[in-house]
Amino acid sequence: MLVVTGPPASGKSTVAAQLAQALGWPLLAKDDIKERLFDVLGSSDREWSRRLSAASYEVLFDVTSHCLRAGNSVVLEANFRDAHGTRLRAVLVEHQARCAQVVCTADPAVLELRLRARSADAGRHPGHRDVALIDELPELIAASGQALEVEGPVLRLDTTRGVPAADDAQLLELVERLHRIADAA
Repeated sequence: MLVVTGPPASGKSTVAAQLAQALGWPLLAKDDIKERLFDVLGSSDREWSRRLSAASYEVLFDVTSHCLRAGNSVVLEANFRDAHGTRLRAVLVEHQARCAQVVCTADPAVLELRLRARSADAGRHPGHRDVALIDELPELIAASGQALEVEGPVLRLDTTRGVPAADDAQLLELVERLHRIADAA
């Protein structure tokens, strides 16, 4: 299993999609789940968004457990926090699975610029409250800018100057290591 985490606008989604494609593993992204919940249940204020986030994480871990039970590796992408580490460890132990992590980071000023650009993007799902995240950015960086406390290799990826291309040496090395881990399992 591969976990891609980091604060909002740090490049997680792009990196996770590249790695999932390179590995040939399904990508399970918290925001994909959350957007379907927005579509069915509607969007509202920041508190409602937080409630749907909490529900999205529950679905994410449940689907992950089903995938691992079936013998499939997955790429998980979200702005995971410490509390999610406990749940992830339980899933890993239950299925005797191994995990690697990519922690995306970027300069806070760059994250703010990216959040502002997202909020103006007509293609962005309307349920997201990207502008509201700007005021919370220091807390979000502190909460989701670290690796989760699970065993396995961790790659820290600074995307301040941009998200690396799919053929980036660090990413290719991680993909190779993940294939060796999966083959050894």
